[in-house]
Amino acid sequence: MNVTEEILSGEYNVAVVAHGNSHLEQDMNGKHPYELPKKLGIYTEIDTPNSTITTEGIINRIIENRKT
Repeated sequence: MNVTEEILSGEYNVAVVAHGNSHLEQDMNGKHPYELPKKLGIYTEIDTPNSTITTEGIINRIIENRKT
């Protein structure tokens, strides 16, 4: 899912878009999901001190725990 103009200017009137410095996949069209916020200068990347606390990390932990 990409951050779109509709999302940014909709009900919440987003002024800043932040994402941790964990791995980020491109969308199905090969674009960066935060392309628009970057272009608008409202994107910021924040340090993620425990990068295993991501959706992918949690799923991997569940799978590993089920193996034992």
